[in-house]
Amino acid sequence: MKFKRNFAAAALLLLLAAGLFGPLQSRPVYGAESGFACYTLDPFGERTNALYDEETGVYYLYLPNRQAVSEYVLYVEGVSLRSASKGETDRESGTVSGAFAGSRDQVVLTDTRGQVYNITALQSDLPSVSVTLKDAAITDLHVKEKDRRFAGTRVLITDAGGQCDVFTETAELKGRGNTSWDMPDKKGYQIKFDKRSRVLGMEKAKKWVLLANAFDDSLVRNRTAFYFAEQLGMAWVPEYQPVDLWLNGEYRGTYLLGEKVEVDERRLALNDPLGVLMEHDNAFFAESDIWFEDQILNRCFALKEAVSEDDPALTAEAVESFHEKLDTFLQFLTDHEGEDLSLEELARYIDVESFAQWILVNEYLLNVESYTTSFFWYTDGREDVLHLGPVWDFDSSMGNKYDFNEYTDIFGSRQQLFGLLLHIPAFQALMDELFAANEEVIVSLPDHALQEGESLSASAYMNYTRWRCLGEENIKTGLAPYAATYREACGNLAAWLNNRYDFYCTVENRWLVQ
Repeated sequence: MKFKRNFAAAALLLLLAAGLFGPLQSRPVYGAESGFACYTLDPFGERTNALYDEETGVYYLYLPNRQAVSEYVLYVEGVSLRSASKGETDRESGTVSGAFAGSRDQVVLTDTRGQVYNITALQSDLPSVSVTLKDAAITDLHVKEKDRRFAGTRVLITDAGGQCDVFTETAELKGRGNTSWDMPDKKGYQIKFDKRSRVLGMEKAKKWVLLANAFDDSLVRNRTAFYFAEQLGMAWVPEYQPVDLWLNGEYRGTYLLGEKVEVDERRLALNDPLGVLMEHDNAFFAESDIWFEDQILNRCFALKEAVSEDDPALTAEAVESFHEKLDTFLQFLTDHEGEDLSLEELARYIDVESFAQWILVNEYLLNVESYTTSFFWYTDGREDVLHLGPVWDFDSSMGNKYDFNEYTDIFGSRQQLFGLLLHIPAFQALMDELFAANEEVIVSLPDHALQEGESLSASAYMNYTRWRCLGEENIKTGLAPYAATYREACGNLAAWLNNRYDFYCTVENRWLVQ
């Protein structure tokens, strides 16, 4: 079934403060005029290189939050400096002190040949993450082999107050993601420390993920979904903090830094030797070492992690046990299709609560990729039932998919497994109860998304100055075009959430829309 795209979301823009997010400038790229280059050093010795905008002739300095903009010293290379329009110029060292009063301030430099250079400083109030590869360039990292690992990586993370949170020179960096790795220039990464580390107040762990959100013009869809799932009380929801990222001194944009979906005592805590985390993935399953195609569901499942991953025999047994449980449950649903099953009968096979919570988050937020890829299941040994979760990957949700508007469903008519569940009266009633019990949270989602966007406003300005994609077609096929401004992007998201709630309050059977 194909639906026309709904444009009602734009109406909510009138509710936003007019000056919250301004229009952005053209896209900066690396370049130089007559060999000119400039950079800064922060109090930790991290170098930040300016990016040159060929259209406007402006060099942009994206500054970490480790000191006030006014305290940064500007260093010039490649030319002999004669003067600066502001600040104190030291011709011998080629530096300018006090060149900037604050973020978005500009200084004009002149060299001894009379050539002028316009420099603009930008800074946000988010934590700053600087990652420096050992003896490797960014181009070495951005090859197709995303799993290539770079040891000896230096990582410096400063919190929102500019204080050192993490520093190491022994981390490991690799690429991460599937489509999000292959398509955009703004890519995602994984950091692995050599010991468990607490990052920005989050629980200690070795592995941490940097999400680029390159397909989401609002930059807050994932955070909004994780907040919703957490409020529902799901067993474990990944925690993420927005940050600004620099890689080898080059500003890369607004990211989410947070917890990797993995089996770990502080994350998804599985304990049985046959505990296993599987990913329902019809798109990229063949890239995994262990996977299977379920003949009843006609879907593929790839091994994500196992408790006994160092024991191939136990890992194989865990995957086989999971597959058996899945088929047994699917066969039970198929054999009893149309019957008035009880929740107690379902609970012999599944964690009913986790299924209801997972369906509510993904169905309500219209995460249309949730039945194709990045869809997690787990079970903690032979005696355990099937669980759904953790939730993951909401870039394409909440109105960001062209042919799905806020008046459609995913699972009621499109997914065999969930379609069967949602036709069971007792499960429908559970879904209604879950919705009603969390209606206050659901009603708050539009305001929450706007607040998240407002908190990112300075960083988003930097991000979309660095990556000039606003107003253009989405780089990912099938997703909505990027909004013309960041303000509009957040407004569209909030409007969609408002319309989604209105629809859910008026439709006769909100779980089985035809």
